[in-house]
Amino acid sequence: MGLSNEKFSPRKLFPTTPRTLGDHLMVKRLEADLTQAEVAAKIKVSDKTLRAWEYDQSLPSQAEWQRLIGILPLADLATKLEIQHWSGV
Repeated sequence: MGLSNEKFSPRKLFPTTPRTLGDHLMVKRLEADLTQAEVAAKIKVSDKTLRAWEYDQSLPSQAEWQRLIGILPLADLATKLEIQHWSGV
């Protein structure tokens, strides 16, 4: 019996050229030398939620985004990725 791709996903590699929001989140988290669990605890979400953001399976809410900005250098990312609802535009 094989493993289902729905339940298990392969580990995402370190993005050398970040393109998506998830790529950028992972790079900034790793540059800050933080684990997914540490960031998740600091912004009061589950590890699973943070992993979903890094794997581009979902997006943080505006409130979650503001908490992320409080611990990771992401303030200019919303503009760079043209994410209007996060940048307040």
